[in-house]
Amino acid sequence: MPTFEEIKDSLRSKLYEIAMQPGSPARFSEEVLLSLLPEIGHGMMKAVFDDLSNEGDIHQATLQPISYTLTPQGIKNTETAILPQTSQASAQPNTKGPFSTFKDHLLIALARKESSDGQGYYDLKKVADEAGIYYEDGWPRKAAYSLRDYGQIREAFTMGQGPDGGLNAEMTADGLEAVERLIANFNPAPSDQLTISTIPASDRIVRRSDNEEVWMQAAEGVVALRDAMTEANDYGTLDDDEFEQKLSEVRALQIMLDAPQVQWDVLDQFATKTVKYLAMEFANNAIGHTASALFGYLIALTQGAL
Repeated sequence: MPTFEEIKDSLRSKLYEIAMQPGSPARFSEEVLLSLLPEIGHGMMKAVFDDLSNEGDIHQATLQPISYTLTPQGIKNTETAILPQTSQASAQPNTKGPFSTFKDHLLIALARKESSDGQGYYDLKKVADEAGIYYEDGWPRKAAYSLRDYGQIREAFTMGQGPDGGLNAEMTADGLEAVERLIANFNPAPSDQLTISTIPASDRIVRRSDNEEVWMQAAEGVVALRDAMTEANDYGTLDDDEFEQKLSEVRALQIMLDAPQVQWDVLDQFATKTVKYLAMEFANNAIGHTASALFGYLIALTQGAL
């Protein structure tokens, strides 16, 4: 009988194998997870689910039906603990390596692209191809979703051919800071150092007077979003505490837009990490519709301040 830790590692490894396949689902039902290790009893597997969830390697949606997602942390931990032969991240982007290494190199390549060609939205698959980064089908899309969720890129995804088409994105301030840390960890030769002159200043200001019409639309939009969330009965995949946290963030954004000016990076964070998330999570109801409209106004404000 395998140990508890061995069962955890085996389940996480099997989830990783499935999650890395092109077109794999974002969430897995409890029945699917139980079927991955049918020889293990239901009670033991439930304990494994809970432990992986507490460690942050999987995310459990508490609403019925219960489902699970392998988190970016879970992906990285799997590659480190379960796949030791590929866990040594190479500083050479064309070297075959794990998904997390590809994601790091892709972020660096996008930053270099903006540094050389100017700030803007670039196709992530083409960026990876131009930089000669090794990847497997489906990796650019999964990397894009992960980098977006971490707030390191701002996306403008469109319909495209193949599993990785239409992935257009630009760097955010958080992404550029992450690139600096990654390059320091890779320790490249001095000639390979990345110089970025486009890092947004933390004290960049967005003023109401610069675009008062869009500002007022955003202010009205955040009130509409607050009201939609206050009246909601369906919290999607969020539990009560997670939903209340997002509502608190929306109320904080409302207070910010009552002022005559806000910091660019703070407004950008609210747009990409709160409003965009709500637009995607609740795409089929009033919360998603109001959040989507508000996201457009906020992006117009932040883009106008660049």
